[in-house]
Amino acid sequence: MAAYGNPDPTNITGYWLPVTYCTSVIGSSNQPVCQTGSIPTLSAGQCYTRLDVQIAYANIGAVTNPQPILGAVVFHFQTIVSENFLDHIYLHCFYRVQHRQHHS
Repeated sequence: MAAYGNPDPTNITGYWLPVTYCTSVIGSSNQPVCQTGSIPTLSAGQCYTRLDVQIAYANIGAVTNPQPILGAVVFHFQTIVSENFLDHIYLHCFYRVQHRQHHS
C-alpha cells in the first residue's frame, strides 16, 4: 500500500507500507491473530463472513496545506463458529427476504 500519492515503485522502504492481515472468530474472547505481508489461508470448511479495513493516517506538513500520509493498513478477516455454516447463511438470507416481503 502506498503511503502517499505518486510513490516511486522502486523504493519499497520509503514509499510503501506493509499490510497487516488479522483473523478472528466473531463472538470469541480470543485476540485476533495477525501477520504482515501475506493473506491468511482458510482451513477446510471455513469461510470469512466479515472484513473490516482499518487505515491510520496523519496530516503532515504546513498548517495551511497539510498532506495526508498513511501510517498503517490492517485487513481484519472474521469468521463465525457454526456446526453447519451453510444453514446459518440460509437462515440469515431467508430472514432478510421474508422481512423485506412483509415490509414492502
